Amino acid sequence: MFKKLNINNWFANWIKPFDSIGSMPPGSSIKFITHYLKQAKFPIFFMLLLSGFVAGIEAGMFYFIGHIVDMLNTSPKDLSALIALYGTELFIMAVIIVFVRTLFTWLLSLIQNLTVTLGFSMMVRWQTYTYVIQQSLNFFNSNLAGSIERRVWDAGGSIVNLTNTLIQTLWFIIIYTLTTIFLIGKIEPMIAVTLLIWVAIYFAIAFFYVPRIRKYAVQHSDSGSKVKGAIIDNFANVITLKLFGANSQGSSFVRNNFDEYYLDTKLLTGNISNATSLVTLLSGLMIAMTTWISFVSWSNNVLTTGAIAFTLGLVLRLNAMLAGLLSQLNLLMRHIGSLQSSAKLVSKPLEITDAHDATELKISTGEIVFENICFGYRPDKTVINNLNLKIRPGEKIGIVGPSGSGKTTILNLLLRLYNPNSGRILIDGQDIAKVTQVSLRNQVVAVTQEGGLIHRSVRDNLILGRDDISQNDIEIAVKLARADEFISDLEDKKQRKGLDAFVGERGIKLSGGQRQRIAIARVMLKDAAIFLFDEASSALDSEIEAAIQQEILSKMAGKTVIMIAHRLSTITSMDRLIVLRKGEIVEQGTHDQLLNANGIYSRLWKLQSGGYS
Repeated sequence: MFKKLNINNWFANWIKPFDSIGSMPPGSSIKFITHYLKQAKFPIFFMLLLSGFVAGIEAGMFYFIGHIVDMLNTSPKDLSALIALYGTELFIMAVIIVFVRTLFTWLLSLIQNLTVTLGFSMMVRWQTYTYVIQQSLNFFNSNLAGSIERRVWDAGGSIVNLTNTLIQTLWFIIIYTLTTIFLIGKIEPMIAVTLLIWVAIYFAIAFFYVPRIRKYAVQHSDSGSKVKGAIIDNFANVITLKLFGANSQGSSFVRNNFDEYYLDTKLLTGNISNATSLVTLLSGLMIAMTTWISFVSWSNNVLTTGAIAFTLGLVLRLNAMLAGLLSQLNLLMRHIGSLQSSAKLVSKPLEITDAHDATELKISTGEIVFENICFGYRPDKTVINNLNLKIRPGEKIGIVGPSGSGKTTILNLLLRLYNPNSGRILIDGQDIAKVTQVSLRNQVVAVTQEGGLIHRSVRDNLILGRDDISQNDIEIAVKLARADEFISDLEDKKQRKGLDAFVGERGIKLSGGQRQRIAIARVMLKDAAIFLFDEASSALDSEIEAAIQQEILSKMAGKTVIMIAHRLSTITSMDRLIVLRKGEIVEQGTHDQLLNANGIYSRLWKLQSGGYS
């Protein structure tokens, strides 16, 4: 028994979009496009082939019409006689128009809609996403999330739209035009020459305006991205705008971006309108000239009535196609502009990469050494200045200091979210720049102040990066983090409850303390050797914080822990406290030692404890 062949599935699966992750594409538009087109060369080739066949048949249909008119003029008004004289030719015409044309059009549609529009666009989007997601924290801090999303998504849509426009419009018109000139040239060379001049002038006008339109299309795409990014930023931070009564200021900022977008759109569409007017004038002149030459040739018995019908039909059809081409060129330039913007962002080299000979990080004791570390987010401003710090295996370290002193930066460097400008960081004697990022972050885990939740279920957030977590493990971690007190009551708008309830974008449906407790539970599920806490309990009340901290220290006995806190009571039980100021260690010791030293830590402690030691 034969297995039924599903044609649609075959064409949809011709390109497998998720088989490979993305690598850095070239930055120039042409190379950016060809980088992806090479991965779909066979579907693109067959699209070109089939589109050419369909264009030739479309032009040939007018030849058939002219030939049929001549058949009718030269045969008796008797159907039997007409069939006897021209039956074979009529049958061949019918087969070509009804069956061959339909087959080619059907195959072309399958490749265009299923293979290219579906599979190819998904492949480009997947590869750009999987490359961009590897970018450094600095990349994401320097670009609006909405702008990045648009560039990644538009890369797939624009390259597919560009491909379809080039093949289904430009390539189709080129083949149609060449076929038209060839067929007309066989019966009246003068008309063919006129058409050649017409097409040449048309493309001269088009290519005069193309560079201008392309320039404005890029500006239009960039300003469009800015205005959308500004809108998304306002929507994402709407509570801040409302609380500070800054809706008008927020709208004013968006309005400025709208104004820029409006001006760029006006420049783009104005040039397109000018080109359209010139081409319309040219088309009118050429149609009139072609008609006049046809009449003269007919009066001189050079053209038959059928030949005139065929010639004028082809010319009018070609005129309609060329008129539509300008609007397609408008879209083409917009797609190119969008692709240039996408290429500019997506093709940025990765700032943080694994060394070609990177090895897996192996932690046996958890010793951490910072050697002569210097770092700045900008070349002209140093945040960490010649830091030297050794953390013993299993030691519990607390880091304090004024805002901007470099506390979080130290953790970011340890996680290799940034590379130091100089110096090196060792874990059990292994330079973290020479181990894989994945192995590093699997064994050095962090909890941030924000919690870092994504818009998925509580369960998905807890097991992020792990697929071997049991339900029992989840329940234990949730209980240790005191998150069971509220998780059981959670329910989202789709009636998903408890661990299956979605938490909203960035965990917006939860309070700050709830987000932090889920983040703490998540880190407890990690079988890591080193734990980092950056203001991880700042949103918790003192009672809950003390209980959770006791659980953390108990569970992490023998593990190396670094904890950042502005609330000094959080870290009094640490083995050692490090006090930072302007990126340098100015004090270190136990809580009691630092109090007795009457330095910065002692002053901060007295301020927080109301003046009582």
